[in-house]
Amino acid sequence: MKRSNCAARKVYAHKYQLRPRGVDIWRIEDHAQTLCAEKANISIQVIQHRTLMFQRHLIQLHHHHQYFPPRAREIKAIQSFTATIKWCEDQKDIFEHGNQTATHQGRMVRPTRTIKINGDRHKPKELYYNPDELNPHTNRKGVMKVGNEKVEAPIHGYTTRSKGQEGCRPRSIPSSDVVGMLNAPLVDETSGEVTRIQFKNGRENTVFFANGKSQCPILKRIFECFQEYGGLIEYLCKNIPPELWIVDSLAGGKYLPGGVCFRNGIQGSNPKLPFLRVECCHNIVKQLFDIYAQIIGLEALAIKKHCGDEYAENLQTYGDADDCIFPSPASQREGQNVSEGLHWSLHQVALRIMGRELNEESERLQRIAWHFDQGDVEGNQLLNFFPMGGKDGKGGRVADTDLMVFEQKYGGQCFRLRTTIEDTIVFILMNSAEQLHGNAKDEDDCEFDQDCWSARFIAFGRKNVLDFLNRRRNGKISGNAFWDIKLKTHIALQNGEFNVGDRVSGKFSNKLYDAKLIKLEGKHGLYFGWQDGRVTKCTKGSVFSRYCSTSEPHKCKHCNPAFKLEVRKKIPNLIL
Repeated sequence: MKRSNCAARKVYAHKYQLRPRGVDIWRIEDHAQTLCAEKANISIQVIQHRTLMFQRHLIQLHHHHQYFPPRAREIKAIQSFTATIKWCEDQKDIFEHGNQTATHQGRMVRPTRTIKINGDRHKPKELYYNPDELNPHTNRKGVMKVGNEKVEAPIHGYTTRSKGQEGCRPRSIPSSDVVGMLNAPLVDETSGEVTRIQFKNGRENTVFFANGKSQCPILKRIFECFQEYGGLIEYLCKNIPPELWIVDSLAGGKYLPGGVCFRNGIQGSNPKLPFLRVECCHNIVKQLFDIYAQIIGLEALAIKKHCGDEYAENLQTYGDADDCIFPSPASQREGQNVSEGLHWSLHQVALRIMGRELNEESERLQRIAWHFDQGDVEGNQLLNFFPMGGKDGKGGRVADTDLMVFEQKYGGQCFRLRTTIEDTIVFILMNSAEQLHGNAKDEDDCEFDQDCWSARFIAFGRKNVLDFLNRRRNGKISGNAFWDIKLKTHIALQNGEFNVGDRVSGKFSNKLYDAKLIKLEGKHGLYFGWQDGRVTKCTKGSVFSRYCSTSEPHKCKHCNPAFKLEVRKKIPNLIL
């Protein structure tokens, strides 16, 4: 009977063209060892070939085990083989833009990758943070828990100054100990030049890393565009008029706003229509956002390629409303080819400077508290992080600038994004209205290059502007956004910007005239020497640049200087 069964098995083995026992195992082990050895520097052709061989031998082995019970070695080989197949499937999109992995700063970089926060590998602790809930122990608002453990939630100084018009106060900046307790996975340039982070609630964020070695040609174009304008961006950021920076009582720090809104417009604009913010009438600000427009236009191409659903959602949300999109679609297409013609829809941009020339106190206030932006459109917003300063102007790590991103408004699980990387642009798609986010405090013993700093461009849509567009689309209101803005007043010189003998413009009877600064013997202070021979005393705020008396404010070389972008952009690292 046994001989009969054995003979039957041989007949079936011959019918299915099975090889003798062990041969398939050897082949599988050979392919597995070869693939594992080539993981560090592997091509798409190798992955396809090995996967095909694995699948072929797995089918043969499956038929084989129908008639011959598997041995321990065969079971171990099958398990190893299955794990290798899974690895190939997980990595199948890694080589979409090239044949092999790249390295950046001596570290291997994968083109694409998906990180599942609720997976076996990444299990950060959950955060609960409700800034409105009363803490019975401190009798102050703000309750924070990591897991089931209550932790201290230090309050950001800026967020206690006023109640504000949006969101809730106050906001917290957790310590480095709290950040460490969360055990958040770090997302940096080695995670993958396009990294998707998936939360257990189904939310997905996408992070892009663009540098000179990016395998995606669009990401490489983004970095090359930044290199062309990098020196000018640095110069413009350092020369923004101080009075244009706004203290952020919602999240802390200071920012420079720009874009279309219903507040902070100019005199003469219709309050029922959106209009361009007054900051944008300054040439320095305008040119800075014009450069940013070209970069975000290229980023729209990358988003369309890698995140097609998110790009389609953006178009559907903002609809046909080019007059309310800032930067304008036309300016975003400046750096694109004629056949591309894409743009990213948004209403406003906020510029933040992180880490430049800050003392200990101002650095604490410049950090961003953990918050969500209640007034933003609930959808994917685009955040950009540009490396500035440092060695050769390539930027680098800046203290306390990693970004903590949570799955929902009151916390949950999270990841930690490295936003300041040498010679690398970082940008992320995230829902700032629905996701808690803010700076991660670094350990006190960490060392950083003090010359490095970061320029953050935060693009977002506003609910009130979107509501106007919906009402206009339904015929309940008419009119277009007001973009025709000009600087209305001249800017006075500050003490230290003028000396005796300087030719200036002086204010007399609310008008500006050409004058010379003089000092009278036995008299304190400076005096104007007018062209008609009269002499009057200088008062506070009455001394202006010599250009002010001969030109209108929006054309004045002092009050509204301009730079020729086509000349400056040819200098990669402009030093002025």
